[in-house]
Amino acid sequence: LSAALRHVDESDPARKNLERAFKARESALADFEAKYQAKWAKVQAAGDADVAWERWGCDLLIVDEFHSFKNDVVMTKMDGVSGLPRGESQRAFDMRVKLHYVTTPELFPGLRDDVEPGDEPRAGKAVALTGTPVTNSLAEVWIMLRHLQPRLLREMGLWHFDAWAGTFTTQVPNPEMNGVGAWQIRTRLQFHNLPELQDALGLVWDRVDPAAIVGKRPSIIGGRMRVVETEGSDALRAYTAQLAERADAVRKREVDPTE
Repeated sequence: LSAALRHVDESDPARKNLERAFKARESALADFEAKYQAKWAKVQAAGDADVAWERWGCDLLIVDEFHSFKNDVVMTKMDGVSGLPRGESQRAFDMRVKLHYVTTPELFPGLRDDVEPGDEPRAGKAVALTGTPVTNSLAEVWIMLRHLQPRLLREMGLWHFDAWAGTFTTQVPNPEMNGVGAWQIRTRLQFHNLPELQDALGLVWDRVDPAAIVGKRPSIIGGRMRVVETEGSDALRAYTAQLAERADAVRKREVDPTE
């Protein structure tokens, strides 16, 4: 967030939103640290652990189902762009800290309990395994980069999400049908400079060639996916129209939140 603020002028309306997010983030991290310390004190008092994670001397992390850790925080001054993650999970944040602690020790100067004073901490390695590294948003690509390639992002000047998005994505408005059958113009991110992005990802990302799994999954009729159109019933049309009216009333704030 501090990096984001440095790239936003004082006169930019987005700065106020970032400043509010910065204060909320500071409060959340302070709350997280307090909970961690209380939990660790309780564990020690119960005699369930003698050594903190920081003193394990861990130099290799192997994490399966890595998609479980991609709901990490993304701070941006982009407004009106659909599909950007707005929440965060403590699990994803915790994994990011551990990954960077092991693979990028220079981000933790003077905070390594497993390193003697005066010694340089040794960088470890991480292996992340998942079949779905990206599912809901292009921002998840940057989150994965931040998890696994923090040093590269810093060297390329793309540690802040908006800098990365400005390099590898573009905002494209398109008409989309919402859940009640009405059309709306929505702006979403699309990839830009994809070959260069693939080069960066290829430094650490590897994938299974689809040819290697032929015969291990059911075949598709016709060899590819296809759209099958079916006629909607009168009952379905009437129900969809009712949903549209209800959704419109909610948007106009004509419905009490308790309803």
